[in-house]
Amino acid sequence: MTKYLTNDYSLINLHKKSSTKSEIVTQMLYGESFSIFKRNGRWLKIKIKEDGYKGYIQNKIFSKFLKPSHKINVLKAKIYKLPNKGKSVNIISFGSKIKVLEKKNNFLKFSKGWIH
Repeated sequence: MTKYLTNDYSLINLHKKSSTKSEIVTQMLYGESFSIFKRNGRWLKIKIKEDGYKGYIQNKIFSKFLKPSHKINVLKAKIYKLPNKGKSVNIISFGSKIKVLEKKNNFLKFSKGWIH
């Protein structure tokens, strides 16, 4: 059985070779899952589960796979620290997958904060 990890970052470039100067094959969105084929110092050779793209990403800390419950369907959703429309702390891109942990009023909580 293949072990999958989840991308915890807004967007990660997937390179053809293990170099930031290498061609970008695609981008991995928040919540997409992947498996690791090889570790090479600062780089990981991976395959994205959702679309089958293979390439290299920089080695970071990733979470174990969590089955997403929702998908972002707006171009950019603001992430808030609290379930209110105070100052946003970040954004999450269209198509990103999240696992909702809690609902409060019109807000959904996931690992990075709250979205409206």
